[in-house]
Amino acid sequence: METLGLNQKRNLPSHQKCKARIHIDGSADCLVDNPVECRYAILAGDRFYCKHPERDKIIINTKNLQNPI
Repeated sequence: METLGLNQKRNLPSHQKCKARIHIDGSADCLVDNPVECRYAILAGDRFYCKHPERDKIIINTKNLQNPI
């Protein structure tokens, strides 16, 4: 995994690529393929957490993709 320097800007993935789900502890897991590039993905242990300001919408969109009507 590539390490970003302090002055490197992390990009937000396109909205079509943003995916997240609620974890049992109430946090949101980032499900993006390469979340290290997202400025809202926070690495803790072996998980990336989604801290996107619109993560609730992203979670709903992810559920809708998994369970289309």
